[in-house]
Amino acid sequence: MKPLYMVIAYVVLLHFGPIANLIGLLPGRVAPITTLGHIMMVYLTARYFLHIRRTGMSRLDLAVTAFTVWSIASFVLYFQKDNPSEITAYAYGVHLYLMPTFGYFAIKMLTARDQMKALNFILWSNVFMLAAGLYLWWARPAFYTAFLRDVVFTNLEDWSEWMIYLRMQSYLASVTVGIICAITVAMLGALGSNAWKTILVLAIVIPSVFLCYQRGGQVGTLIALAYVVVWGKGSRLIRPLILAVSFVAAAAAFLVVMESSDLGLEYYLDRREDYNTRLLEGRRGYTVGWEYVSAFPLGVGLGGSGNAASSAGLTQWDKVVDGNFMRIFADLGVEGILMFLIVIGLSIEAAIRKRKNGGIACIIIIFCVIALGSTVWDSHLTPQLFWLILGMADTREEAPAPETIRADVPIAEPPGMPLLEPAAQTNPRV
Repeated sequence: MKPLYMVIAYVVLLHFGPIANLIGLLPGRVAPITTLGHIMMVYLTARYFLHIRRTGMSRLDLAVTAFTVWSIASFVLYFQKDNPSEITAYAYGVHLYLMPTFGYFAIKMLTARDQMKALNFILWSNVFMLAAGLYLWWARPAFYTAFLRDVVFTNLEDWSEWMIYLRMQSYLASVTVGIICAITVAMLGALGSNAWKTILVLAIVIPSVFLCYQRGGQVGTLIALAYVVVWGKGSRLIRPLILAVSFVAAAAAFLVVMESSDLGLEYYLDRREDYNTRLLEGRRGYTVGWEYVSAFPLGVGLGGSGNAASSAGLTQWDKVVDGNFMRIFADLGVEGILMFLIVIGLSIEAAIRKRKNGGIACIIIIFCVIALGSTVWDSHLTPQLFWLILGMADTREEAPAPETIRADVPIAEPPGMPLLEPAAQTNPRV
């Protein structure tokens, strides 16, 4: 199968999980779906490593490889004396944090043009997911409410509609929805989208990021909007006009959604106290993380301090919540966080200087900003997209196909024979 189609299939599987969770079909049971996609990425990774034996590795390749290898080897940290986490937590770490990294290598099997096709597919997949959530969660059509009551929550027949939707916890205050909104806007800049495409996407994204009530996603969306206005496609005069029309369209979409919702904005505004509580919880995550780092400077092992291990009862200490950089620090130690920061720095540099695509750099920055105060890399969608887009930052304008040889490598001629003219050189190795 062509690598582009495998990546597209991977993206479909990634989005199926959250959408199924959103509508109540597979709440909390999306791991097998994403695992199938990870298998395809591992296959493409193996092909990529066979390819780079001839072309060599970039600095970013080396940095990501080092981070991946240390993540794999970190299981030895579970054998440290007094480690509060059970080694079984490593399995959660492998699924949530290690497997998505293979997307970085897999996407590099695509040419630069195919990568933009994949990015465009990701954009519209995100838009579909946001639109579905916006309609189902806020408009609350009668058929969907009946479906939740009769099929999903059959044991909650006495619950009010309000409590059923609150029980879903799939859209409101969702970190996934927040970051998907932000990076989707940045993708418009990375793809150089035209005016009508920008207006359509923003008409869906802006109400979504406002109503999902996720502060990190809102900040990330503002960063993406600033990028699109300053460096987006079109003249400096046209870009603000496009943004203004987009806001009008978004306001109209917002009113349409809220008009048929019995929830209204009152509930949204009343959640300020919960908002502040979540912010304080994020700060607590840094406090807990520092306790891990102080006791175990080399880390406790991949997945040892995460939410999944804590929920499964595999750690005696508290979990590191709402601070993914601190979670990496606690899991992989000083060396792990340094490797990861190097990966981030090299990827932003490659996106700007090598790929010459500020939109991709903007997406990486947005991920990092939101990760400072939320669980960006703890879901079944956002970490996978992060590593896929990270891999796009380091690709040449037209990456060679796996079976071709680099044309810029000179071919040795037998002694005493002149080199052929560049246009006449052929590669005897097929």
